[in-house]
Amino acid sequence: MDNEPVCPSSRQRDQIGQETSDDDLIRAIGAGAEAALRIVYDRHAPWLAVRLRRTLPVSAVEDVLQETFLAVWRGSGRYAGSGEVGGWLWGIARRQAAVWLRKHGRVDAQFDDAIGANRQSGADPAHEAITRLELQQAFA
Repeated sequence: MDNEPVCPSSRQRDQIGQETSDDDLIRAIGAGAEAALRIVYDRHAPWLAVRLRRTLPVSAVEDVLQETFLAVWRGSGRYAGSGEVGGWLWGIARRQAAVWLRKHGRVDAQFDDAIGANRQSGADPAHEAITRLELQQAFA
């Protein structure tokens, strides 16, 4: 009898995750695969946290990330696959941030701060306009 473990090691799961496309992982989440959610979280939470930090207090970022990935878990079956998973995740995170800001009565100040942060970074004016529109939609 073989002494190999039945379940893959975390290293094997990491390798599988690195080789699996985001689209396939979202489909797996829709089928109830918690490991796929963990892989998507590990891939995307760091950059989402950085972007969320532009408009949220540090103390709120982890809460919003948790709500974001809970929404991913619940809504993965509705993912159309027509764009990048990162864009889909950012849309969810942006809406969750807007909910947090509304709940804490901080919409106006944070909205102005977010737009100001883009101006200071030397961002392309077209990108800045798109960001402003996305934030307005999220706050609405």
